Amino acid sequence: MVNIEVIRSIKWINCNSYIASMLQWLTEDNLIPVVPGQEATVIGIGYEVPQFVLKIWDKEVTTDAKRQYEQHHILLNSGLNVPEVLGWGVNQLGHEVLAMTYHGRPIVQRPWEHTEAFAHALVKLHQLSGHPCALFKTKYDPHNQGQESYYSYTSLVHHFFPFIEQHPDINSLVAAITKELPPPILTMTHGDYTLENFLYQHQRYTIIDWTSAQLQDFRYDFAWASFLLYLYHGKQIYERFKDIYLQHHYIDTVTLSRFEMLAALRWLLLDRLISFPEKDKIQYVWAFIFQKANHSKDLLKR
Repeated sequence: MVNIEVIRSIKWINCNSYIASMLQWLTEDNLIPVVPGQEATVIGIGYEVPQFVLKIWDKEVTTDAKRQYEQHHILLNSGLNVPEVLGWGVNQLGHEVLAMTYHGRPIVQRPWEHTEAFAHALVKLHQLSGHPCALFKTKYDPHNQGQESYYSYTSLVHHFFPFIEQHPDINSLVAAITKELPPPILTMTHGDYTLENFLYQHQRYTIIDWTSAQLQDFRYDFAWASFLLYLYHGKQIYERFKDIYLQHHYIDTVTLSRFEMLAALRWLLLDRLISFPEKDKIQYVWAFIFQKANHSKDLLKR
């Protein structure tokens, strides 16, 4: 649990005055455990039930809280169900902090009942492109000598596959797959769309954790979400999610299979870097990759 004095030390750059005042009178009784993320500590503030939450980037992941503050306003004004941001600042340890409204907990029980809402929320997100998404511009190809109008799948790999050059088996497969992909289609994307980032409370759904949000190829965003459903929740919910989503955004079978292979390869890479607890799933993931590769037999020969 984060020290209360560290919370009180937050220097708010932009914040709701009520929130800033309340935090100065904070006690241990006001701190409520919230499901933590891998990139930051999340603390609920309130009485029995959180009134708002603080997201504190006190781990190895760096971020730009001001940028996220501005991005949340854009997303909210675009009609997406996202938390309302109440302020941002920096604590005495130099960790950036974002204050947001509280919207419940991730869906754990009976995820099947929420699959339709989960799919439609992603459909709505992927319908956003161009203005007002300029603040979410993608990280462009680092090898293109600064031509910011240029985008290639090198950008996707650079962002989602850290240290891939140190893993030649995965690197060679990713290179082969991206070489066969059709031209990118850029829309607003979440970057880590999972049931853990899809909250439910009082008949309302809210999407959280927009750290990786950017203009990116929507097909990879969808493939990552669908692959994780397959891996952690089973084939039935995976198929239903895909059926609902693909009624609104068409992706041909071969292209989708290639993006799903990328998603699975990313999971394997992240497992090597941070070591997921589900070691029994590694062979399961490789089986998924080879199953999808049957749609691209040329890739199996590489």
